[in-house]
Amino acid sequence: MREWSHRVVVWRRQIAGAWQGAELRWLGAILALAAALRIAWVLYAAREPQGLHDPIFYYGYGQGIANGFGYALPDGATAYYPIGYPATLAAVYYLVGHTPIPDNLVLATGFFQVFLSVATVALVYYVGRRLFTPAVGLVAALWMALFPNLIFHTAVYLTETLFIFLVLAALAVLFSFRWREERPGWTRLLVFGLLLGFSALVRPISLLFLPLLPIAWLIAGFGWQRALGYSGAVLVVTAAVIAPWTIRNAVRMDAFVIISTNVGDNLCMGHHAGAPGHFTLPERCFAEEEYAGLDRPAFEVARNNDNIRKAIPFALKNPRFELKLLSRKAYHLWRHDHDGLWAVESYGDDPFIGSDLSLVILTDNVPDDQFLLILQGVERLTGLKAAELVDQVIEARENGVEQLVVLEDLDEETARLIRQNPLFGVWVRDNSSLRAALEGIADVFFFVTISLGGLGLVGFVLPLRRPRRIFFLLALLALAGIPLVFFGDPRFHVPVLPFLAVSAAWAVVAAGDVVTGGRRSGFVEVADAELSPPEQDALENAQADEEGDQGAAALTDER
Repeated sequence: MREWSHRVVVWRRQIAGAWQGAELRWLGAILALAAALRIAWVLYAAREPQGLHDPIFYYGYGQGIANGFGYALPDGATAYYPIGYPATLAAVYYLVGHTPIPDNLVLATGFFQVFLSVATVALVYYVGRRLFTPAVGLVAALWMALFPNLIFHTAVYLTETLFIFLVLAALAVLFSFRWREERPGWTRLLVFGLLLGFSALVRPISLLFLPLLPIAWLIAGFGWQRALGYSGAVLVVTAAVIAPWTIRNAVRMDAFVIISTNVGDNLCMGHHAGAPGHFTLPERCFAEEEYAGLDRPAFEVARNNDNIRKAIPFALKNPRFELKLLSRKAYHLWRHDHDGLWAVESYGDDPFIGSDLSLVILTDNVPDDQFLLILQGVERLTGLKAAELVDQVIEARENGVEQLVVLEDLDEETARLIRQNPLFGVWVRDNSSLRAALEGIADVFFFVTISLGGLGLVGFVLPLRRPRRIFFLLALLALAGIPLVFFGDPRFHVPVLPFLAVSAAWAVVAAGDVVTGGRRSGFVEVADAELSPPEQDALENAQADEEGDQGAAALTDER
């Protein structure tokens, strides 16, 4: 009891002392700014999703689980999407339904994601501080607070906000000790494994962190035995988190499905003879007649397995095409950063930011095997001649035009008919000045971030043998590279944005040091006394020991 009383006194003094300094006051202001921007956006943009896109499925699954119907569609149990995000929404919806919280699921989701997003800003500050200095942590937090696309995502029913929070929380635990001077301790390994397991149930790509751990710990000087032992402990905990869902799938899907059944579809979309490098629904991968008569679980498992068997041999037999395809995927992965804006309007099915409508054909998104049928559908709904549209689309493809405007000043009634009768690759676009401004701001912010973030990667390798920084860099590369195994989409780079924010923040602080010769003012000056993380940690420990002695003396005096 005395020991815990002593610790409470020390922690209270440390928090009070830190708050009196500039660092935490600036962090508080940054978090307040982040919260204000996200709350304002949720109040404006949060709405029920429309159309047959990912958000409406997540929204429906969350309600179904909360209401006791389980993770299922009307025709049977499913494991198509990872369970993590629908289960989290279900927990929020259950809380709303069984407490005095107003029964507004849209706002409940939005405010929950605001909390996650603001907490992520704080976690980025902590990670940046542990890797570099408080100045880098504060600049990275400010960067995250202002990041347009991350603000857009707080009002969207997609996995990114939750996944990023879990990944950054896991990294914060992993970086909370000095790798060269301390052992991680079983509690840290347990918490890190739990967070990693939960993040994998949201998006399995975080499992790539597991093989990176022994590499970084070997660099830290742990030795093979300790590096493999600690990594094995994390693996066991992570597997224990995922195992109940795998068992459920074995029972309900009657097959060994570790997390989800959409791996095959994603692979097949990215590896076939006509693959354009982005999201499509090719007949080769989605021929429904092949699975006629199967119930939902058997259908999902069969198509998943078949598409894996189609994609992998194709990739191995066509290495030249795959190399060419890789550049296309990279282009579609990084070409813009306003996917959250598109998603909040249900991918064109619910445009509400303005009212200047036009009809657009996404030329690369029109499947070749449905080309004429889709253009005939446009003719039926709009009166435009399909024969003329064929020539326009072909010419646009040859000239590299991705979005072909085929009808301007589209009336609301025709737009409504097109939304009710969706045609793949055909989109009702709102050309309002507000949307254009938001898209432009988001993209400029993004391209500045990746430019400075690319330069800032130097900070993770120089000086050499900083194991925590090397792990962070490897994690960044893993998250950025895994979408190229499947297909490119701007949404898939969103989890990398916090990593780039930290890298860009280091570049900004380093540039400021060069320009000012280290003579800075304001909150950036906090970093001046901290030459390196080990020195920073040693100073903090010395201060904690001193304050602990003072606290013990104070307790003695009180007694």
